[in-house]
Parts: sequence; C-alpha cells; structure tokens
Amino acid sequence: MTRFNGFTLAEVLITLGIIGVVAAMTMPVLIQNYQKKQTAVKLKATYSLIAQAIQLSEADNGESEYWDFSLDSSDFFDKYFNKYLTFINKQDNKNNVDYYWLNGEKISSGFKETVEDTYIGILNNGTKLFYHVAGDSYTPTIIVDLNGDAKPNKVGRDVFHFSFSPKDGLKPWGYNNVNAATDGTNDTSGNFGSTLDRDVLKGNGMYACNKNSRGRWCAALIMADGWEIRNDYPW
Repeated sequence: MTRFNGFTLAEVLITLGIIGVVAAMTMPVLIQNYQKKQTAVKLKATYSLIAQAIQLSEADNGESEYWDFSLDSSDFFDKYFNKYLTFINKQDNKNNVDYYWLNGEKISSGFKETVEDTYIGILNNGTKLFYHVAGDSYTPTIIVDLNGDAKPNKVGRDVFHFSFSPKDGLKPWGYNNVNAATDGTNDTSGNFGSTLDRDVLKGNGMYACNKNSRGRWCAALIMADGWEIRNDYPW
C-alpha cells in the first residue's frame, strides 16, 4: 500500500495557533512603527510647506523680520500667507475639538473658540493649522494638527508647535526662543541657543517632550533626530 506523509489536523491547528500568537505580539509594534514613520514624514512635509510659503511671501512682502506682527491673526494671514498656502477650509476663531497635552491633561485654552485671536484653517494636505497670537508674553505660535479633527488630538502625537517671530523666523518650540510659562513668567528652560539639545528637549521642563510634561518641544525633538521618531520618544 502507498503511504502518504502529511500533517495531521491537530498539527495544523497547533501551527496556526502559534502563528496567531506571534502575529498578535508583533502586529501592534509594526502598526506603531508605521504610525511613527507617517507622523514624522507628514510633520516634515507640513513644516516644509509653511517654510516655502514664507519664502514665497518674502519675495513679495520683504523679509519676514520686517513683517507687521502687530496685526491680528486673520489680517496677518490674509496679508502674508493666504496667497502662498492652499486652504480647503477656513474657520476664524472657531474650533470645537478637545485637545490634550502629552501628559494627558486636557487643554483648557489655546485651541478653543475662547481664544481671542486664533486663525484656523485646513491645509490641502488635511492638516489643521492654527496661528495664535497671545500678546507680548508669548512668541506667535503656529500649531499643526496633522490629521485634522481625528483623534488622539494630543500634543506630541498628532499636534505639534512651532514659533514664528521676527527674530527667529519659523522654528519648533524649544529652539532658540523663549516662550512664556503658564504663570506668566519667562520659561527660560526653553532658551538654549541655536542648537537642539536632546537632553533639554526630553528633560523636566514644563513643555519638554516626555510623558510627564506638556510636549510642546516634541517637534524640536523630532527635528533634532533628523525628522525621525526614535525608540525613546514618548509615543
């Protein structure tokens, strides 16, 4: 008689079970790595888009150092940005989405319609852009939400902060500029020269990029790492 060699049903089921366990263990890591890669790529692309718009605007309006930063957000964008960025939607001072700091604390102001002078628009790549003016104590800030209103709406995950000032131009928060702390005093831990220092960016500052802080310096950390999100990033 001819003998056929093969797997029994029990052996096949055991093998499939092992494959399922391995997949369950590895898939979350693969998905997270993919999300990190996509976040870094889109953040760099959005930063480049804004930087290019500034360069184009400078060709028509002179160097940004001499732009009129006393204008309110809407007038500022109408004058210096609207011609050079493509928006699919604009919502001056209107935003009903809840946002959170990296440490999980809900943001009580800075994104909502209660902010007196915030310009909000949706770029053609789907990124929601905020231009926020908060008086002399804060550097004018450009905030980007890479996936619009979709969750998690958390600083350092899909929301990132840049400053735009006459002195420094477009820079991520934490790079060569002093931003104010929430108690109204200058947060001098944000001023560490013209280089990006990972130890400072990941340190204990109020806005540092770690899970116990607010995360406003996370864009600077990603930039410091060559537009990559490394394994020690507080994802």
